[in-house]
Amino acid sequence: LYIDHKSTMKALKKYYLNGGKLKCYLMLDNVVGSSCNYYKEIKIQIKNDVLLRKNIVYQFKKSNEMFFQIINKACAVIEPNVLDDYDLTCYYAKYFGMPVLASECPALKYIDNYFNLNLEFFEPDDEDSLSNKLLAIEKGMLGRSELYKNCEPTRESLKQFCVSNYSIYSKIYKIVKFKIGI
Repeated sequence: LYIDHKSTMKALKKYYLNGGKLKCYLMLDNVVGSSCNYYKEIKIQIKNDVLLRKNIVYQFKKSNEMFFQIINKACAVIEPNVLDDYDLTCYYAKYFGMPVLASECPALKYIDNYFNLNLEFFEPDDEDSLSNKLLAIEKGMLGRSELYKNCEPTRESLKQFCVSNYSIYSKIYKIVKFKIGI
């Protein structure tokens, strides 16, 4: 879980109430830091709920290496943003072969289409939508299965979008700038 929303916390609680056992790593950017009231509210919500406190590891992203180590070992990545999100977490997760549960949001739909990521979308305000998809991943019905083998992007197909390929990076940067109005 990269950037959280209150409805996602409710969905996670429902997931755990329904017997979900996967640990959730809540990754927050150091850029915003712990001074942000929004993140403080999330931390309090986790602290005050036994199920969430037991199952959610709350930490700041200290480095890209740490972020990639966690993604590489994950069963899935949740990208719950309901507003524009061009941070490419979904892209990185797919590069490591992770299923990604992404909120129905225009920016994530755009990224999914542009990179051909085959993201699994959930309704951001529907607790059951995300909770049920997490349970399905845990039970092996979604994710690295034969069902998805032919429609997942390969590392080779994703490498064409690598930052080291300056022309693609430049193109993506221009698209992002246009989308956010810079």
